Amino acid sequence: MSTAELLVNQLSHCKETSPRKWIARCPSHDDHSPSLSIRELDDGRVLVKCHAGCETVEVVESVGLSMRNLFPNNERPIDKKRIWERKHKIINEILFEEKIYALIFNAHIAEGKQATELEVKRVTLARKRIRKIERILGDE
Repeated sequence: MSTAELLVNQLSHCKETSPRKWIARCPSHDDHSPSLSIRELDDGRVLVKCHAGCETVEVVESVGLSMRNLFPNNERPIDKKRIWERKHKIINEILFEEKIYALIFNAHIAEGKQATELEVKRVTLARKRIRKIERILGDE
């Protein structure tokens, strides 16, 4: 039995509208008329959309399945928001490390002083973090 069939069998007032496409009452909210669309793609993936606004994860978990079940070939859905948040975090980290690096050495150059051992260690750490972040960004 396919994942779509497993899902469809758990839903109330489910009706097949065309081959591998269904509508049903959403199990995540008090649905009085079918607002949930289900579609099985050729590769086995299952698309689930609540037109009342329920999150797909809520719908799937309310019938005892997980998001992983919607991707039978162990494909993971691309979460563009999470990717953007990760890149934003990485950019902020590199900017912070560059500020540390610049502040320590620019202050000493301006004053004609030598950096302390602790400052050298912190700048070295900043350099390592910057290189690590650059490698991560290079892999994406």
